[in-house]
Amino acid sequence: MGRRGGGLLDADRRQNELREFFERATRQIGWFEANRAAEGGGFYYTDISLHLWESGIDEGVRFDAPPRAKLACVDATSHVFQLCEFATRWAERLGENPRAWRDRADRLREFIRSHMWAEDDGFFYDVWAKSDRSLRTQAFEGIWPVIVGAADRKAAMRVIDEWVLNSKRFFRSTRSRQSA
Repeated sequence: MGRRGGGLLDADRRQNELREFFERATRQIGWFEANRAAEGGGFYYTDISLHLWESGIDEGVRFDAPPRAKLACVDATSHVFQLCEFATRWAERLGENPRAWRDRADRLREFIRSHMWAEDDGFFYDVWAKSDRSLRTQAFEGIWPVIVGAADRKAAMRVIDEWVLNSKRFFRSTRSRQSA
């Protein structure tokens, strides 16, 4: 009896925790929609406008020449995409209609793929850099669509093979021969 009863209590506790996670995720999505919706779609962090380093990438190279407008950042848009993906799954598990969250995730996935992916060099960029090669920097932020599952398989494999696993591009030694 103790094990069975404990199992039911654990299941109830997990369901309550899931409900809490779902509610917090959906509130966070709502906050982004109200406060960080970018012009033309996607989402941004205040790094590009206020230099508050909201993204967690303090003084990243992509912000050396940020746009004046509130344009979509690849990391912020990917992060909200992931929140929508989780909200979809959690709504299903809670017996709620996941359609609103699925629609949001689908729209963001399409936005990331069509407005942030640069086929010519096989990397994801903030929207302002995709259209202007002189503003492109291949920073960690461009890997977020792969990490969160927004990239299609072909794009994900290009990012992994041509960038992440390529020691001439990522994770290369910065030491000079004299210091080695």
